[in-house]
Amino acid sequence: MRNQNRITPAQARQLMQQRAILWDVRTPAEYAAGHIPSARNVPLDRLEEELPNLPSNGHPVIVCCRSGQRSAIAAELLSQAGRQVYDLGSINCWDGPLTR
Repeated sequence: MRNQNRITPAQARQLMQQRAILWDVRTPAEYAAGHIPSARNVPLDRLEEELPNLPSNGHPVIVCCRSGQRSAIAAELLSQAGRQVYDLGSINCWDGPLTR
C-alpha cells in the first residue's frame, strides 16, 4: 500500500510553521543519537498504549523514523485513531542539522 500522506522536508517545515507537531517514532537510543530539532520521541512500540495521552492540540502530526517503515506504521495507526497525520519517512531525508 502506498503512503498517500508522505511529505517532503520542505512540506514538513511548512506544516511545522503552521503548528504541526513532529513525533520521531524511533527508539530512545536512536533518538538520542540525533533527531530533528523540535521532534518529540514517541517510540512506535509504545505509540498505541500512549496514544490517548499524547497531545496534538488539534494540530497535524508529522512522523519520522530511520528508514520510513516505522513511520508508515505510525501514520496508519494515527490515521485510524482519527488524527491528521503526515509521514516524513526517513530522518535521513532531512536536509537540516540534527540535535543530539
